[in-house]
Amino acid sequence: MMKKILAGFAVAAFAVSAAGASAATYNFTRDLTIGSTGADVVALQDVLISNGYLVMPAGTSKGYFGALTKTAVMKWQASAGITPAAGYFGPVSRAKLSMVDSSDDSSSDDSDSEVKGGDGDFRKFDVLGNPSNEDVEEGETIEVLGFEFEAFRSDLKIERVDVLFAETGSDEDKPWKVLEEVLLVDEDGKELASIDASDADAWEEEENDEYSIRFDDVKFTAKDGDEVQVFVAVTANDDLDTDEQGSWSVELMDDGVRAINGEGIDVYEVSSDDNIDGDADERAFTLEAAQAGALDITVDEDNNEDDQVEVDEDKTTDEVVIYTATIDSEDGDNLIEEISVDLATTTATVGSSATGLSDIIKTVYLYVDGDEVGSETVASTNTDTVTFDDLEVEIAEDDEIEVTVVVDVKKQDSNFANGDGVKVSGISVDYVDEQDDDFTETDTTDGGDITFSVDALTIEASAKREAVAPLASNEAQGRFFVEFKVTAPDNEDIYIPKGATTSTAVASGQGAEFRVVDGNGSTVTATTTAANSILARVSGGSETGNYYKVTKGNTVTFRAEVVVDNTGHTEARTVGIQVTGVNYKVGSAATANTQYTAGLDEDFRSETAYLLTSNTSN
Repeated sequence: MMKKILAGFAVAAFAVSAAGASAATYNFTRDLTIGSTGADVVALQDVLISNGYLVMPAGTSKGYFGALTKTAVMKWQASAGITPAAGYFGPVSRAKLSMVDSSDDSSSDDSDSEVKGGDGDFRKFDVLGNPSNEDVEEGETIEVLGFEFEAFRSDLKIERVDVLFAETGSDEDKPWKVLEEVLLVDEDGKELASIDASDADAWEEEENDEYSIRFDDVKFTAKDGDEVQVFVAVTANDDLDTDEQGSWSVELMDDGVRAINGEGIDVYEVSSDDNIDGDADERAFTLEAAQAGALDITVDEDNNEDDQVEVDEDKTTDEVVIYTATIDSEDGDNLIEEISVDLATTTATVGSSATGLSDIIKTVYLYVDGDEVGSETVASTNTDTVTFDDLEVEIAEDDEIEVTVVVDVKKQDSNFANGDGVKVSGISVDYVDEQDDDFTETDTTDGGDITFSVDALTIEASAKREAVAPLASNEAQGRFFVEFKVTAPDNEDIYIPKGATTSTAVASGQGAEFRVVDGNGSTVTATTTAANSILARVSGGSETGNYYKVTKGNTVTFRAEVVVDNTGHTEARTVGIQVTGVNYKVGSAATANTQYTAGLDEDFRSETAYLLTSNTSN
């Protein structure tokens, strides 16, 4: 069975709890790295704590392999002479910790154990077909060659293994230039021996630019009758130059495996020519650059719609969500170090400019998967990029996190006009991948316009959305209708001007804003006949001069009616209208100074009709 030992890195922002385990007796059977959870993580943390390498913060539960655990493992590895001290708890670390209970195994790694039996020998010795043609990325440890045998008529204690390497491309690289370590492991991934491959003195130059390396301190005894598998693994340098990436061959040297049997006699594996399956011993592997990490940002429009939020006039309104995005790790494990959010003011106040961000927002927060990871203040300008740094949030490959931007809104009185608001206009994520390479991913999808109002009204779409076209008097014109319901707040009357206007005349403060759209909802250019554009009260409410009154807590149904003229355009087209805003005044009948836009989406779009370019009526 092929085993791949992957080098890990990075830190995580959060800890989770797990059941306890006895560190003194725990049998570690798997590799542990960032993101690992379970009883074996607890046991490892217990060992690190008891030896002074790890201090768990108050309130943090054991059982999650995160930033602190990785750092503690690195410290222990350095003290134990394990290289590289990468914080990855794999076969080398498990063997060094001596936590694997092999008392019931038929094979032993005790080099001083008694070798029992007679004049035994290897039987059925063969080089495995798998692993073969492995890709070894920078900093990664991968098994590249395996062999198997049966201990016949005696225990066999392995004393020496000779392995031959050769670069098969044109670069003629030296193995100590591209490899950090060469290991011998058993079929469970347990280390039997290791050599510092970066030491040129560990290699012997053979013929034809081939280089041999010898394991001569092997801790492995196969018991009489056992069929065992042993693997050669390599660790690639974590910073390979382009000309150091290439193909290599690896094979056992003839008579390269030596063991001592129960009679104390040295025995050797049979020559490659005599292998049972007749296949060549040689296997290949390729050293290559590690795949760069990649993050993807998704901004779901359904979670970022325009919204009107009711705020307090006299005190801060806390924890208003203004933006949500999902970040997923498409390639490799990635560490997010910094997230920047572009903020801008919006205004729903007719005829005025937006207030500065600091007049509206007291504090802006960043949440990851529901946990606060940073808070910042904002500038007094209309736009600002707010940066949350030192995050150290890890996303494992194929995992995702949810990022939420939350604000505390200042009291409305004396700070900002009723109906002003903010939006997130973009997000930027700085991260590093497993090779500590830096990347930036951005998304400029607008979040919704979040309007802040005291005594906010609500608007609901009606089922009646019609089109009458072409008109009998002019086939280039159509009449379009959109109905909607307006509900006043419980404690204030509201007043809506009767007139309707084009979207270019916002400052007039008339009743309904709209745009002309095509069949897909995209804005198109067309002439509107303003004299026939009206806002009518369908049911409920009352009239006060040029205003419709919606008394507090009540609902009134309105109809926006617009005539669209397609005369003069180069082609006939299918068009309709969409209501984009409703102007209103709270508490009195006067020129409307606030515009409602939240959630006025396709539900506020009329049916469409086909209009010609000129009047062809008889």
